[in-house]
Amino acid sequence: MVFYTHGQGYELPKNVQEQIKRTRAKQNHITQFHIGKIKSIEYSSELRGEFLNAIIFEKQDGSYMKLWIPAAQGANILPYLKIGESAEVKVTGDELLLRKIQFKDRNIQETESRLKIKISGIGYLNSILTSKGLYSVKEEAHENTTEQFNGYEIILDQKVMFTNREKNLNYWFMSNKDTLYGPRAGNLKTNLKSESISYIRPKRNQHSGYVYKSQNTYKISPGLYRTIGNETTPISTMGLTGLFLNKEKGSIKEILADLTGLASKLEVATDEGNLYFQFDPKSAEKVFEFIQQKREYLYTFYFHTSSPDAHAKSEKRNYLYAIAIGTDTLRISGKEDFLGTSTAYEEALSSYSGRITEIHYPKEVNKSSTDLYKKTVENSFRSFILNDSVVVMIRNVLALSLADYIEEGKRIEVTGWKRKLADGEMNLKKHTIILPKTITVDGKIFENQPYTDKL
Repeated sequence: MVFYTHGQGYELPKNVQEQIKRTRAKQNHITQFHIGKIKSIEYSSELRGEFLNAIIFEKQDGSYMKLWIPAAQGANILPYLKIGESAEVKVTGDELLLRKIQFKDRNIQETESRLKIKISGIGYLNSILTSKGLYSVKEEAHENTTEQFNGYEIILDQKVMFTNREKNLNYWFMSNKDTLYGPRAGNLKTNLKSESISYIRPKRNQHSGYVYKSQNTYKISPGLYRTIGNETTPISTMGLTGLFLNKEKGSIKEILADLTGLASKLEVATDEGNLYFQFDPKSAEKVFEFIQQKREYLYTFYFHTSSPDAHAKSEKRNYLYAIAIGTDTLRISGKEDFLGTSTAYEEALSSYSGRITEIHYPKEVNKSSTDLYKKTVENSFRSFILNDSVVVMIRNVLALSLADYIEEGKRIEVTGWKRKLADGEMNLKKHTIILPKTITVDGKIFENQPYTDKL
């Protein structure tokens, strides 16, 4: 069994595979009845939305079980749940897992640490009898598949009412009633002394019947990346994780194009020298219109510094979230949209031939990056230009194959799909942008992924 995350596949350990199979095979589940008391009411992780989805039940013999509850029934069942109260429960589950968990995920481990207990079994709550009466769980899927988040909001220059430190966490209590918290690391150290803070927070979809742990509490990420297994991925607004934004004043020198020719960067003169701010090309027209009126004036730029491959040792970029001047503010798509949006291509194939006039090699590569192949400057290019006018986009797998065959001046043939200019984009260099289907060089044909995979 392979688990996919961020486009990478990982073979799950056998005990995890076995537990998943047993949990899903409900046709083989048994029913048990237990007397005991409610030890804790549990909520899903921050990444999933922190909604009520389980209880920890202490049986008469002193052992503990985690019993799942359908999230959509959280509001109905909550009045029947009182921590410390005696209860009778009817549960269903796999016979082995009801008695002994084969694999304890991070959520269960954190629960054990917080409650100072050991959880022995897991199953589904079917009904519970307390002093409030009997509640029977309705027949429906326990697994939550509903989207919990819908983008994010940009909060600028919000006043900090007061701060607090608790163990290894910092807390900010904001004038808009938000509570922010995060570990004492990175920019979360310096922002503890700030009178006002700018940040992004996720927007939660409100679902009927759900009970949320908090409506306005957000964990703030202190760093650039997180590591899962062998993979390093960007910190985003996934779940209830937000980001602090930096702020800088400066005057705009120029709007710049990326390697494809699309406007996606601002050059800004500040007291500390020139800074460059990256933005989603689909925001180019809005940015251009906003800065045209008062180009010579001082603007305030709100941004987050990160790296494209999310590794701390890689080159950093300043991803722009907002620009302000006087009482006017432009909020734009930030890093999350810039790295994640799809691109439209024409259905019909186009063909081009000529000489390579430029290959977009990086200045250097991060050899300690966690990619599954050895990075070199030669195999890390992501585009090249044909005849000074056609930009050919290259994915990493294709770059590995082409690395030993292409060079500037080499004659090639390309068949592929022409990229459409999206709403809001500005093609400053008037290049044609192509995602190749095939590239022919030295009589050898290299094939890209099929059309349906184009993003």
